[in-house]
Amino acid sequence: MGMEEDPSIIFWLEPLSQRAIEVFSHSRNRDHFEAGYSAPSFRTRDVTPATDAGEIPGEHDNDENERGGLSHRLVYRFRTKRKDPKRGIVFGSSRSCDTFLGQPEEGISGRHFKMGIDNQKRRYLESDSTVEMSVSYNGEAKDEYRRKYLWILFPDCQLKVKMKGIIRNGMKLPDLEFSIHVPAYVLSNEQHEMLLGDYVEEVRKANEHYIRESGTLDLHLLDINPTTAAGSGMTTPKKGRIYARIRQIGRGLSGIVYQARDVSNGQICAMKELYGNVTWRREVEVTKSLSHVRILNHSLHFSANS
Repeated sequence: MGMEEDPSIIFWLEPLSQRAIEVFSHSRNRDHFEAGYSAPSFRTRDVTPATDAGEIPGEHDNDENERGGLSHRLVYRFRTKRKDPKRGIVFGSSRSCDTFLGQPEEGISGRHFKMGIDNQKRRYLESDSTVEMSVSYNGEAKDEYRRKYLWILFPDCQLKVKMKGIIRNGMKLPDLEFSIHVPAYVLSNEQHEMLLGDYVEEVRKANEHYIRESGTLDLHLLDINPTTAAGSGMTTPKKGRIYARIRQIGRGLSGIVYQARDVSNGQICAMKELYGNVTWRREVEVTKSLSHVRILNHSLHFSANS
């Protein structure tokens, strides 16, 4: 049975850099590690990280990664036990994490990010770190780096994550890059839906138990609902929402209109990119003042040069 045909899979990760290959094969990732599929070649790392447990014995005996041969991936299934169900699948440097990403001196936080399923049964990735990372959708938003941000992982997109390497002892560590694969059948497979329902129920019960025991709420089942109330003020790319273009739907004298998606809540919208010689402030003021059933409401605007 192939990966796309296995209903027990939540998602899987494949390395896109030599650093990711080495991290994936670390012994602390044994529960999710799979080896032996064809992968592109990568450069050897410039800096070797410190590890406390070493790599999985034997996994590099016939390694051909530098020549573009066999590589590794991390696979996450519903039946795999998670260390803290209410938090989802946690990635970082701490031993309390489900997946090891590296050491703190490599810029990896104790709990760097988590991945899971929200209350609309969508996969998501949420950063808990102050180190910048980006998630691209079919190549869109690859330069939109954020700290402590949430991305919805849509199954109809090619998803790639890039975590910037930090400067250490005057040298920049390599970036950690990998792809995320969400099975395309997530909305149509009955067995997958049953396993998914059980997963969501497990998380719900874990949160209820935590609330009873501690009196506080540690949200995992995120209440993410698409909304048009995103505000109408000026924002900057490094702090504001991220919109990934889906397709072009129009072109005019002042710019190009795309169908786009807010990656943090899934809301579909129209996004107009103005040509460089267009005075955008006047157009913004006009669109903000319009109110008609056949005219889209102005949500927000930003300048790529801000």
